[in-house]
Amino acid sequence: MKLILGRISSASRVCAFWVVGALLLVRDEGPAAASETPAGLVPLHRAPTAEVGPPFVVGSPAGSAVAFRAVAAGDWRPGLVPLFTVEKEGRHELRRLPGRGQENFSEPLFFALPPEDEPEATRIAGRWELTATRDDGSKVRAALELACEGEQVAGRFDPLTDYRFASITAGSLRTNHLELRVEHVADAYVLAADWRDGRWLGRWRRADDTEGGELVLSRRLSPAVLPVGLGSIALHECSRSGDQQPRYLLASEPLPSGWVRAVRPLCRVWPAAAVPGR
Repeated sequence: MKLILGRISSASRVCAFWVVGALLLVRDEGPAAASETPAGLVPLHRAPTAEVGPPFVVGSPAGSAVAFRAVAAGDWRPGLVPLFTVEKEGRHELRRLPGRGQENFSEPLFFALPPEDEPEATRIAGRWELTATRDDGSKVRAALELACEGEQVAGRFDPLTDYRFASITAGSLRTNHLELRVEHVADAYVLAADWRDGRWLGRWRRADDTEGGELVLSRRLSPAVLPVGLGSIALHECSRSGDQQPRYLLASEPLPSGWVRAVRPLCRVWPAAAVPGR
């Protein structure tokens, strides 16, 4: 079965399908989607050679102490934000957004809580089920995963579908108003929605305004259930003049000589001593 948002006028239009209206076989989460199983915290260790790889390693490298704990990469559950490793000019950085042009194949290193002063991040970050209504009243569905930092939004459509090569080329969040630009082959579309009652409600349209319709983004996954009794702590990026490779330290960790801690944290994680499930 193949569905597209607009009406097909020629065989060429069949190839130039739009990703929002395109057939996206949404994975059936089934009863497990509403599971109340606590999200597992995994240990992250500082990489011995961050200059040639990610700054942290998930697991238990020999002889390496746990730096902190975070939620294992997996389902994009509500309430958490993804953290990615991004390579820039030979250095590896921890970022809330995937690298530009790498959105479709970037996987989070881990998930964490957003900074305390950024509650709106949880309204965007995570997996969303998109329902688009065409002019004739028929509906098509898609799945996408979004990440955000401040007013910037990035993401991808479900990488396990035929439309994993479609791109969310731009995104913004301003005062509960979300806009995304989607491109696939020669087609471009704009999605605009407002936050109401736990969903994003709005409209989609072709960039040339020849087609449009109603748009709904809703969640199927339940919020992450975190272990109780474990306090989180801010994770900051730190820099030093003349040193291209940043360091990442908890708010409670002392700064090495010459290093400066960024005022705003990247996220909130859990201390190394935290024991998952307790």
